[in-house]
Amino acid sequence: MCNGVSKLRSQQDGALDKRYRWRTIFLSTGELTLEELLLGINQSVSAGQSVRLIEVPVFSKYGAFENTHGFTSAKEFAEYLSASIGKYHGTFIKSWVEALSNFDCPNNEVIKEYKDIREQWPWPKNIERQANNV
Repeated sequence: MCNGVSKLRSQQDGALDKRYRWRTIFLSTGELTLEELLLGINQSVSAGQSVRLIEVPVFSKYGAFENTHGFTSAKEFAEYLSASIGKYHGTFIKSWVEALSNFDCPNNEVIKEYKDIREQWPWPKNIERQANNV
């Protein structure tokens, strides 16, 4: 899956079937980073691996959450969110995209905001360019 290309398969007549392509990323909730895992086997992280396995640091008061919105724990809030996702998945996206498309925001402001976020992001500044772009 990580290579973004399907295996070559034969059709019933022996001819090669169509190759399918996709872009895949993985988000992990693991306690170890990819770099930490690979260091355990004396390997280093390549740019391609950094692009495909995105590490999002969590440093909020309640793990991934700034607050629990009245729930007694982050776990209870996460379980509520999980149940809500199952119930409402996909119902909001059209309205969200429409709202985003109506913003009157010059490109230079978007680029400045992106650069500000990138500078504050707690990733090493010397990561490969591909991973930096992710």
